[in-house]
Amino acid sequence: LWKYTMTGCLFALCASVALAGPPPLLAARAPSVVMGGMEQKLTPLASGNRVSLQLSGPTASLEPLAQSCVGMARSAGLTGIVYSLERLARLEIVAEGGREHLDALVDHAAAAADVECKVEWQAPVGGYDEAFPLVTLRPQMSAVLGVHGDKRTLDYY
Repeated sequence: LWKYTMTGCLFALCASVALAGPPPLLAARAPSVVMGGMEQKLTPLASGNRVSLQLSGPTASLEPLAQSCVGMARSAGLTGIVYSLERLARLEIVAEGGREHLDALVDHAAAAADVECKVEWQAPVGGYDEAFPLVTLRPQMSAVLGVHGDKRTLDYY
């Protein structure tokens, strides 16, 4: 009896999809990319230039370097963000703006003692401001997310 009931349910489901058609597509791409890093390669959404610096070394060298890079970027009018991965003894600086100011930032970071600097030029995405915040990422972090939108769209996700 169970075998025939399941077959009947499957037949009814297939028949209803065939008659009604597929459900409307609710997924959509976000209008802009707000954040990216070393993985971001070809998402040109803004004008200008963008560089991502991945800095590795002793924490004692990275902390003052982060502060000096942020000060330099702010005074040059660059936009961006600094990620500090303390557990990995690594910083990632993402900056956007004029090429000459970005080159100066790269030279400043690369000249730091005891620090390895990996440079990645990328397509700019925009979305950063002049505050150039320092975000410290830790292994055990938590966040409270607020999701707003149409109920049908939220139910889809």
